[in-house]
Amino acid sequence: PMILNFCSIFSSSVNGVQNHPLSRPALMSYAVTLWGIRLGTHLFERILRSPKDPRLDKFFPKKGEKWLDRTKSNFPLSMAGFWTIQAAWAWICSIPVTLANANFGKFKHPNAFKLGYLGWFSVIAFSFGFLFESMADHQKKKFKLDPKNSGRWIDEGLWSLSRHPNYFGEIVVWWSLFLASYPVLRNPKQIFLSMSSPLFVSFLLIFVSGIPLLEKKMDATHGNKLAYREYKQRVPMLIPSFTRSVL
Repeated sequence: PMILNFCSIFSSSVNGVQNHPLSRPALMSYAVTLWGIRLGTHLFERILRSPKDPRLDKFFPKKGEKWLDRTKSNFPLSMAGFWTIQAAWAWICSIPVTLANANFGKFKHPNAFKLGYLGWFSVIAFSFGFLFESMADHQKKKFKLDPKNSGRWIDEGLWSLSRHPNYFGEIVVWWSLFLASYPVLRNPKQIFLSMSSPLFVSFLLIFVSGIPLLEKKMDATHGNKLAYREYKQRVPMLIPSFTRSVL
């Protein structure tokens, strides 16, 4: 999150966006900064509650293991690869706001100074995705802090509408930023580059490191329970079923 914040602030400063605080690029920069602060705070709180992340164990050497042992952790190359992917993720995600800021600095595109229908739709979509993700994370944190929920899976609040409502909100956030950038993109190449941001986030969360890993973990922990299998059949994996009540 902090890398994304830096990219957003740097690109807006270099291109003079700060002198037009209500322009489209400025609003996009505010949005990414808000998203980064919220996620960074959430992750920091999670680290304070649980300093060790078992998902990273495979990247560290075990006792007595030599470095660069490909048959085991292959440390430190495996860890370097992990952080390289994180840096690539931050750079790709920042493309829409970077292009919007760059085009503003070079060409002062007229659409940069007015939102229009697509711009306002993007603002609404970002606000919805941001709040949806934030509320889902808060509900899960509150659920886990309650001792009576030990050994249970969360199936209340937004988690009764989707098994991964936080990821749904995250995906909506990045698609909204792409839509916000669209009116100030200058050619098909820029459109493709900007679209790579939400496509990358969606692909990563749906098919690689997000949902698949959590679904596998939950199936291993609760797959033998009838109530959990019924929960999986009843609740969509990603896109919420808004016909259900969250109260």
